[in-house]
Amino acid sequence: MSNTLFITEGSRSEPRFLESLWKKYRSDSVEIYSYKTNIHVLISDIFNGDEIDVDLDLLQYLISRESDAHEKEKLQRRFTDIFLVFDMDTHDPRSDMGRLETMLRVFDDSADEGKLYINYPMLESFRHLKSLHDSEFKDRHVPISKFPMYKHIVGEECDTMLKDVKNYDKETFEAIINMHLKKANFILSGKYELPPVDEFESWEGVDILRAQQKKIEKENSVFVLNTSLFNVVDYRPSDFLKKNS
Repeated sequence: MSNTLFITEGSRSEPRFLESLWKKYRSDSVEIYSYKTNIHVLISDIFNGDEIDVDLDLLQYLISRESDAHEKEKLQRRFTDIFLVFDMDTHDPRSDMGRLETMLRVFDDSADEGKLYINYPMLESFRHLKSLHDSEFKDRHVPISKFPMYKHIVGEECDTMLKDVKNYDKETFEAIINMHLKKANFILSGKYELPPVDEFESWEGVDILRAQQKKIEKENSVFVLNTSLFNVVDYRPSDFLKKNS
């Protein structure tokens, strides 16, 4: 039986979100490990200069720094897939977009080193919606200066029915996933519509990051986008997208 590991920053909202999403689409087991700090600290720990340590074994690294016996035991299990879910955290003074690009290139396969998903600006972007038919979502962006207060902004602006992820049914998740798929497609191609399967499968995290970097350079803001939702789409794209004719 397959066993999946999610490595996250460590906020209380991440396990609730990931477990709720996973259970709607997958029957296999899932473990969630909290790294307890952000992506830029992880990068600092595992890079030599501008490159990842060539001898790095991510799970062994995490085991070596973990003091809790239960969490250490969790990391020693055998996993068929590993996903890393982190916020962009551009406002962190340690932020280095070049090294973040390298992370996205190296961690691009859940069955190998692991697959990294970056959320813009944070995990809470999945529910930054005024409704499940929010016409303003296509252009929704957040200035970098407001990143520290982003969770409060989402709490104020999101639809009341979206505040508690434990209440989401599969139809709610599918509506949210569709909106973020269309948003990613808009960021990459200018078309706010669901992409066909082959276009989705050609997407790379580096491409989205570079598009967001251009947004930063022009407007000092990023488009609201949650890519960690796409882990269930990656598993079975044809359930969400039309096959190419």
